[in-house]
Amino acid sequence: MFDKTAIILFSDTEHPGSHGRFIHAFTAAKELKDAGRDFKVVFEGIGVTWLGALHLRDHPVAKAYGHLFDEVRDHVMGACYFCTTKRFEMGDSAEALGIPMLTGHGEHFSIGTLVDEGYQIITF
Repeated sequence: MFDKTAIILFSDTEHPGSHGRFIHAFTAAKELKDAGRDFKVVFEGIGVTWLGALHLRDHPVAKAYGHLFDEVRDHVMGACYFCTTKRFEMGDSAEALGIPMLTGHGEHFSIGTLVDEGYQIITF
């Protein structure tokens, strides 16, 4: 059994399958929190577009399931700097939500950092 888990959200806001991945990612995060487990959540790639939906709560999934994000917000490690600020222009939403920007290799976040710290990586 892993002592630490990192949930990486790569899914977008546009496709129904991605909606399910968002719901499952944050349901898993809530379960880990309720169990007292050590975990982190990271928004990566197109997954950073959820920051806009969570900030404005104008997306049907964010309206219905945003409470799961709210319940685990204290475990959100952050979002990839490059993807958030340059590629998908979600910097304002990240700032409004208080989500830190993460880097590692250049301007992108390094998931290898989490592996080095002993986290099991789960992607949605």
